[in-house]
Amino acid sequence: MLVELFIWPLFLLFVYVFYVFLSAVLLYTFIRPNKQRDTYETDPQIFYGSSEGADKALIIENRPFSLDARINLIENAVSSVKVAYFAITDGIVSDVFYGLILEAADRGVDVQILFDGMGQNLIGEKESVYWALVQHPRIRLRFYEKNHKLTPWRWNNMMHDKILIVDDRYAMTGGRNLEDRFHLVDYDGGTVEDRDVMIVRKKGEPLYCSSISQFILYFNVLWDHPFSRPVNKHVPHKYKAAARQKHTETAERLSELKASGQFGFHQSIDWESQGHPANRITLVSNPITRMKKYPLVLTVLQSLFAQTDQLILAQSPFIVPGKEMQKYFDFSSTRAEVHYLTNSLATSPNVFALSGQMKYTDFLKTKADQIYEYQGEGSIHGKAFVFDDRLSALGSFNLDPRSAFLSTENLVIIDSLELATELKANIQSIISESLPTIPNGPVLAPSILEVKDVPLQKRRWTAFTYAMVYLFEDIL
Repeated sequence: MLVELFIWPLFLLFVYVFYVFLSAVLLYTFIRPNKQRDTYETDPQIFYGSSEGADKALIIENRPFSLDARINLIENAVSSVKVAYFAITDGIVSDVFYGLILEAADRGVDVQILFDGMGQNLIGEKESVYWALVQHPRIRLRFYEKNHKLTPWRWNNMMHDKILIVDDRYAMTGGRNLEDRFHLVDYDGGTVEDRDVMIVRKKGEPLYCSSISQFILYFNVLWDHPFSRPVNKHVPHKYKAAARQKHTETAERLSELKASGQFGFHQSIDWESQGHPANRITLVSNPITRMKKYPLVLTVLQSLFAQTDQLILAQSPFIVPGKEMQKYFDFSSTRAEVHYLTNSLATSPNVFALSGQMKYTDFLKTKADQIYEYQGEGSIHGKAFVFDDRLSALGSFNLDPRSAFLSTENLVIIDSLELATELKANIQSIISESLPTIPNGPVLAPSILEVKDVPLQKRRWTAFTYAMVYLFEDIL
């Protein structure tokens, strides 16, 4: 009797798991990207300008300044805050963010929040801040591809962007999620070294001359897309008291964090004076479709790699040059030296992506002049490229199949000698904590580090996942 009681639930669970494997994993090995072409592919000169433009740009490199910058922008918002983020998890950063958002809305700022449906911490629990956000008349909340259990193929269509736009004057993008490990210095766990870029529209410059207009357009496309579902503003009566209580608790928690003196509240920062002049700033993004997208960002990188004459620096937390990617991106340059910086076996927290990277190690060594593997504390998560000490590209895009074909992604391409010089120095600083893997290849920065020890359990798990890469490569 007990066997019969359990056999049907187990059978249904097996059927569902098999259904998920077929539709969310195996299916992607057979489908091909949508066809599309863009002028970016064939004319990289459009990313260059002949004179100083309407914007300045600056790099947000280190913790905790990454959190301080976000605090300062939202804290001083006057008219609008637009947020499009892949991930936010419980912790101090989450408390700061929600506290500042509610505080801004209370003083009359219009707030739009777009979260990826699977990466956020608003799961509708009655004690969560969800109802406080929904109830506020100045806050609009949407989810991109909210988790659908019966359509697993949609799980891979993630919104991987991390964009903040304030008052139509400031825009920030990069690799950092709203998680403690990305922003806090004193974090009990594996810290993540990442990078953001902030764009500042200069005073007196009209919006239509600024690249901020490109960020706003892209945000609006994401916001208005059928994949982004608005939250019903009606709060059930049984949750109204909980919403008011959570609003109060969130404000009190924000006051505690302000009083602690640990974070950059109430700072006076002139972002324009800190920014580097730029001749041109261009935002490039992937198409918004399900299944496999046309890899527009990847093809833009291919055109930039092809036209560079001297040196290319490329940083990505994972480099997985899958066979589908190789059809669009050569991973080399005909004229320039190509140097890649990525995580090592010891530092990478993503074992599946690491296994994919290991599969193609020999291939990448035939394409690159040097590959550096990070050996320092924590892991690196920044995504950046420098071309001939003039053009920089930063954003959410990883050099892997998921970023190329599946997720929404963005890359900001900046024509600025000063910014490129700073970015190159920042990457070289990380290279000094890394080890070159191509013997007798050129080296950009000396390193005194040794190869970090890898725990036996991680070695075994990596070996196991390596054998599975052939099935999962298209969604890594």
